[in-house]
Amino acid sequence: MTTNNAPLNVLIIDDDEAILYTLQLRLESLGYTVWTADTAASGISTFRRVRPDVVLLDIRLPDGDGLEILRTFRVESPDTIVLVITAQGLLNQYMKAMSLDAQEFLHKPISAKLLDKIIRTAMENRSANPGTVPAGSGKAELGPGTAPWALRSQRSSLRVPSFPSPPW
Repeated sequence: MTTNNAPLNVLIIDDDEAILYTLQLRLESLGYTVWTADTAASGISTFRRVRPDVVLLDIRLPDGDGLEILRTFRVESPDTIVLVITAQGLLNQYMKAMSLDAQEFLHKPISAKLLDKIIRTAMENRSANPGTVPAGSGKAELGPGTAPWALRSQRSSLRVPSFPSPPW
C-alpha cells in the first residue's frame, strides 16, 4: 500500500522472532516498507529514525512496557497509527491502550489480510481527518487473530466487551 506513490512505512515491535519475520514477509508482499525491532529500546530508536506511518506494538517486551512506549509515541508523533498487539488481551490493557489512542487492540496471531484491511481503514480515516488521531473505525470485520472487542467499538461509545468462556 502506498501514499503519494511511496510505500507506507510500518514498524513492528515484538520480542517474538517468528512473529517479526512472518509479519514482515507478509506486509512486504502487500507493498509496505517494513522495519522491525525486538526490544523497547530498539523500537523507540527505530521509531525516531524512521518516523513510520504505522506501528504494530507488542505490550510485553523484555526491556519495557508497550503501553508506556505508546505514550511516548503519542507525545512525539500523534498522527502515527499505532496498533497494539498482544497474546494476553486483558481488559485493563485494552482500556489503557484505547485511552492512549491506540487505533486497534489485536490478539495474536494476526491474519495478514485482516491487518492490511485495518491499516488501510486507519489510513483512510487519517486522510479524511488530518491533524487528528484516527480512532478505530469499526469498518473492518472481526476474524481470526482479533480480540473479541477489537474493531467494533468507537471511543465515543465504548461498550464493555463480553468475554467468551475460558477453554478450561
